[in-house]
Amino acid sequence: MPTCVEESANMLSQSTEAYETTALPTMQTTALNQPSHFPLYTYTLRSPTGPVPTVYITQSGIISAYFHWNIVVELTLDKVIRIINNNNGSLCAVNRNAQCSLIWHPVGKIVQDRVRIEAELYANHRARFFPEGVQFFHSASENTYVLDDKNLRITPPTFKKICRDNSVDYLYLSPWYGRKGQAEYCLNVAQAARSFSRIDGTLELNIAGIKILQKTSGDISVVSKKRKMIVSPAHNYMHVWTPFVSMCVDGNWTVDIERGERSLHLTPHGGMEISNERLVSGFDRHGALILPFPNE
Repeated sequence: MPTCVEESANMLSQSTEAYETTALPTMQTTALNQPSHFPLYTYTLRSPTGPVPTVYITQSGIISAYFHWNIVVELTLDKVIRIINNNNGSLCAVNRNAQCSLIWHPVGKIVQDRVRIEAELYANHRARFFPEGVQFFHSASENTYVLDDKNLRITPPTFKKICRDNSVDYLYLSPWYGRKGQAEYCLNVAQAARSFSRIDGTLELNIAGIKILQKTSGDISVVSKKRKMIVSPAHNYMHVWTPFVSMCVDGNWTVDIERGERSLHLTPHGGMEISNERLVSGFDRHGALILPFPNE
């Protein structure tokens, strides 16, 4: 049985006129200018059904696809996915086993690591999801609170400051990162990718087992096993789904986080609502505490 590399080579040899491949030893590949992201190859797939994104391959084995509306999708062969919206400097990412994810956005920063979530949001709202409940805080309040399945209580703050974007770590910690011959292997995989335009103008790219769709509005979605990510450059919207979490931020300053039965909903006019299967609490838009009431 032929290997993935042999299959890719066969597909490439059958359609050599469809590709252009060029060595690029010095150009940066990400909007955030990470120091070790230097592309070794770039190619453009010539498709009879419409435009296709340009794809860069770094020497360490990162594949970057550049789409319209200044959107970049970075990925590895074990399905680390990172989407960058260069219009406002936001990004979202999921690691290789979908156990960790993050959103880095002007509205807020959300970092999820398995069953724990840290959220540092606009207007000095903070929240922390952990197995026992949800801890939350607002600068207008003197106290930090925890809402668990039984009651609301005052607690010392245990928030961890989100001081840096660690989504690049997802790429660097991939077992595929930096292997010998990785760039050439990724090039074969990328050249075996297939792209076409649908009747409604949506661009579809299938690469390394990941489906990427971009609508004519610029909205882009990335779907792979155990994860789905949507980015809208026109509305500054980001949404990430994994088996562990659903988290969403919008350009209208709305934030939603769901982890099991626990959730957070934040709006500029409604305040921050924290809920679980039994109770609802939080802060109103002025930062005053909402006393817990039954979640019906």
